[in-house]
Amino acid sequence: METQNGIQIQNGGMTQNRTMTQSEMTQNEGRTQNRTMTKNEGRTQSSEAPGERRGAYGSALILSLMLVLVMISSAACGGNGGGNASSAQGEDGKVVLKLEGIGGDPTRLEAATIALYKGFFDEVGIEIEDVGVVDIPQQVNALVSKSIDAVSLMTSEGLTAVDNGADIVQVATNITTIEGREHMTFLVLEDSDIRRGSDLIGKRIGTASASGGCTAGFPIEYMRQDGVEKPKTQVELQTIPEESLVTALEAGDSDVVGVHLTKEQVAILYPQLRILFTDYDILGETGGDTGWFFRRDYIDENPETVTKFISAIIKAQQFINANRDEAGEIYKEHAVSLNPDLFWIAHFDEDGLTEESHVQLWIDLFAGGDSSYTLQNKDIKPADFVTDELNPNYGG
Repeated sequence: METQNGIQIQNGGMTQNRTMTQSEMTQNEGRTQNRTMTKNEGRTQSSEAPGERRGAYGSALILSLMLVLVMISSAACGGNGGGNASSAQGEDGKVVLKLEGIGGDPTRLEAATIALYKGFFDEVGIEIEDVGVVDIPQQVNALVSKSIDAVSLMTSEGLTAVDNGADIVQVATNITTIEGREHMTFLVLEDSDIRRGSDLIGKRIGTASASGGCTAGFPIEYMRQDGVEKPKTQVELQTIPEESLVTALEAGDSDVVGVHLTKEQVAILYPQLRILFTDYDILGETGGDTGWFFRRDYIDENPETVTKFISAIIKAQQFINANRDEAGEIYKEHAVSLNPDLFWIAHFDEDGLTEESHVQLWIDLFAGGDSSYTLQNKDIKPADFVTDELNPNYGG
């Protein structure tokens, strides 16, 4: 294992780990005590470093996906929270639904937090049990092992989890990309000679994750669209905590970095840097979706609960879009930790219905063999892991 500047490197498909210093990448162990949340309950501030959740993602996704099959077997036998998938009953006959990290993202507003504190879950008879912050690489495992009942993932990340054996289903769309509300923006130094996809050949690309999904997927697609063959083998993909990406770029440790900020935010925060491209530039509104995922067995046994959850989440998403400032203040009040410089509010889907073309995009990219992830099951279809049938807005 090579240690150099705390950066993990994936070069030509071969990964070399560069260990982060303790101050850069202290792993959050999560809160150990489950808490049933009410909309009026305040939150205690966590010592978790701002931006750490997203930055910790990195190449650990590979290990996480490898562990999925073990978790599936354990859950089937009742391990790690096992038992059946029936929802628990809380006070006043409400259904208790387990989520991770209410207010736990230090840089991005989460719809579930707004749904809780605006009382939208109460309205549909759902009581939220917050199990504590689960590090991003472990969220699929937590879902499969029944430690949580639902989780929001990039659609592309859900696809890779399903491809590795997780029996999970996307039931509603959460965040989407629109012009002006980009999912990711990729930056270079102002005087950089990098101006197009082919210029990235042989360069170092720093993102919060070098495996699948949006972070590594977008620059690889940017290169592919510029005619670069087998682009993943022609760049050095680096895993760097989100809050350290710009520092790495300006220090010369990376040639390009991708941040979860809009172009507008970048212009304010980093006027000394130049925007190379955004996900909207290369994929329009199709590539930046996140979705709410449940286990298939939970859906089968609790379809009404899932529908109620979707109703509350959609109401929260509509509220956020219409009341961005108020939603931001609500989130900041209840955030476990917050990085005010990097905090942003995405655009949320108004009806929660899935655009099949957005899902098919990632299937096609990952099936092609020259993206950031290669599908094992080349025959997978959107209907295999996405459904709108429990969404109250679904018209058949």
